[in-house]
Amino acid sequence: MIYRTAAVVAGALLIAACADNATPGGSASDAPSQIAQDRRDAAALATGEPVQAAIYGEWEVVAAHLTYPAGRVQAFGDAQLAAMKGLRLSIDRDSAGWSGPLLASDPASYSSFQLVCANPAPSENGNSGGVVLTCADGEPFGPPGMNGEPTLQLKGDNTLIVRWFDGVTLELRRAS
Repeated sequence: MIYRTAAVVAGALLIAACADNATPGGSASDAPSQIAQDRRDAAALATGEPVQAAIYGEWEVVAAHLTYPAGRVQAFGDAQLAAMKGLRLSIDRDSAGWSGPLLASDPASYSSFQLVCANPAPSENGNSGGVVLTCADGEPFGPPGMNGEPTLQLKGDNTLIVRWFDGVTLELRRAS
């Protein structure tokens, strides 16, 4: 019984010691706020950048569907749309591009996802969270907006809607 009590006390002391060192110069209670601050700092905009620069980061496809399901031309079927889940879109100040095992396994079928944008410059497109990424070559990343809808649209819940080539609309969630 004494050994069990000693082990419990030693464990509690170890947990308390680790909690005091959870963040440099802080306590365990500071850790969540420090993590949140670190994320805000990482997403901080460079001087002069528009608010839409919040698009920078890593995004993961959580859903894919046809933009116009009743349309006459459809490049992707249900199986291909389902396979798009898990694709990632990385956007930073140096480049924007898609990645994922699907692209390596069937590059011909998903050729529109091979597009890479050098030095993407985000700018606001409309007042509904629409974003245009203009690449170093002066061309926009992705297809032109259709029916007044932006190609990229930020939602307030860390969601990015992407209207991509071949009549596909992708819903992405911020991965980092």
